[in-house]
Amino acid sequence: MNDRVALIIGVGEATGAALVRRFAQGGYRVAMIARNAERLAELERKIPGAHRYPCDVADLDRLGAVVDRVEAELGAPHVLVHNAVAATSAKIFETSVADLERNFRVNTTSLFFLAQKLAPAMIERGEGAIMVTGNTSSFRGIPVRPAWAPTKAAQRILAQCLSKDLGPKRVHVGYITIDAVIDAKLIRLQFGCGRPHRSLRQSSRDLRQDRYLGARLRLDALGRSELRRRGGRTRGLGRVRLGLRSRTTASAGGHRTHAVGNPSGTQPQSSRSVTDDR
Repeated sequence: MNDRVALIIGVGEATGAALVRRFAQGGYRVAMIARNAERLAELERKIPGAHRYPCDVADLDRLGAVVDRVEAELGAPHVLVHNAVAATSAKIFETSVADLERNFRVNTTSLFFLAQKLAPAMIERGEGAIMVTGNTSSFRGIPVRPAWAPTKAAQRILAQCLSKDLGPKRVHVGYITIDAVIDAKLIRLQFGCGRPHRSLRQSSRDLRQDRYLGARLRLDALGRSELRRRGGRTRGLGRVRLGLRSRTTASAGGHRTHAVGNPSGTQPQSSRSVTDDR
């Protein structure tokens, strides 16, 4: 265990838990923030170096106090991973301004708040990284995402603003587009099937056939590499095992921390609002 600290916002059973495991394996002390205290306690028991800090990131006063506690107990974070998400899948007359504002607060405002709070210490140290998980909605609007897609697009542009400002100050900012269906309990429940493999294969076919998505998923560079490896076969691409790795490399602009992993994360369509720690 070294003295490096990673703060992961939004620790669910899938992406968030995988991130905690990987950074802990890399010797980081990991501060986990999510609303589900029981899940965090379980991960803390199973993963050496993981520390739980239950909090709703939409409550900025509480979030600020929790981050102060993290800094007092573990030290100023070297890495921030913003993985929390609030989403609503409903057409314009089926959703509300309250949905939009709640989603914006979780997806974008909390990132703005955390960057203001944590980046100064990273700049003073001369290194740091801020990573944000995004999805297709940050690039493309469809009829059932008017209360969600704008908040993810704003989040992506905010990350770009931070990158251009903080990069020259040796703080790397990255926006990681996760563009597939995650094999997670929440997703299986939303599809109404307890068996992950069949339901997620079906969801992948449904998404590719959806006329609002242009009859195909947009695959990022990792997705295209996987497609080539499979010889052009798309079956099963929607079901991704999370295998994240973290590395720090030296460059002319300073130390940059990168997270690389398999693509995952397009949400199923429904008329329900979801706030998930992923």
